Amino acid sequence: MGNVKSGAMRLFWGFPVQTADWITSLAKLYPTHNVAGKPSVTSHYFIFRALNFMTSYIARLQHLFPHYIEPVPSHITQDDLEFLRSKGVLDFPAPRIRDKLWTSYFELVHPNLPIPDRDRVLRTLAVHTGEPKISLLLFHCITLSAKTFLYARQHTLTKPAALESMFTRARLLYDLGWERDKLVLLQSLLLMTYYPQPIDNARSPIHLMAQAVPLAYSLGFHIDPTDLPLNPREKILRKQLWWCVYLRERFLSLDQGSPCIIHDREHDAPMLTRSDFEHIPLCLTRSGN
Repeated sequence: MGNVKSGAMRLFWGFPVQTADWITSLAKLYPTHNVAGKPSVTSHYFIFRALNFMTSYIARLQHLFPHYIEPVPSHITQDDLEFLRSKGVLDFPAPRIRDKLWTSYFELVHPNLPIPDRDRVLRTLAVHTGEPKISLLLFHCITLSAKTFLYARQHTLTKPAALESMFTRARLLYDLGWERDKLVLLQSLLLMTYYPQPIDNARSPIHLMAQAVPLAYSLGFHIDPTDLPLNPREKILRKQLWWCVYLRERFLSLDQGSPCIIHDREHDAPMLTRSDFEHIPLCLTRSGN
């Protein structure tokens, strides 16, 4: 509970870690109207009450998220959350619609861009344990890519407002810095490149790709993982992600007439083999949340 309260102090009042921990300690020592030895501290009781209020607020907010979504990152402020809520970013589709979108993703998008790990995602959606969870940013990007492919199937010439709203929600999370995990950021950027935008737009697929490639390099995905101290599954996932980045970059560069970002002399990742693509049945179990 102490960690939650300390996080609440940082989330709502903007105190640094040391200050938040100091105030939390005071709240534990003086949960009444007593005044501490320092004259500058006038009433720990009110601090304690305010802290309890903020902690319960965060707890209620976390319960608004489905069991498969990661909690709110500690660096996100209350103002950020209220802004995202006003834009519909914290809204989630009903389980039936969600399962349809995820099934569409695995059928239409995943064969071209096999991210994230299918086993992990299906296990998360099907089992009501909350572990492992999916990043909110990645969730929005996956549903966006699935919806984009579904509209393409219908040969829709104009982008529906609903699809544009989905992209806006994903982009708001990215621009706000909601996610700091480089792997999740890389996966999300790759998925967002499927949303069509003019080439001169700062959010065009080729611009997003220019942000994704450095992330892949920083994660070392361009390096042959054969001798790395990783289990076989992790090595396969690294290879898959690198070639997802490589092929997507090549396709967008050719499509939009842009110079290549990745040069062959800069990587030694081995080619993929048939054994790198082992799939499980496309079946999503309703979780009720």
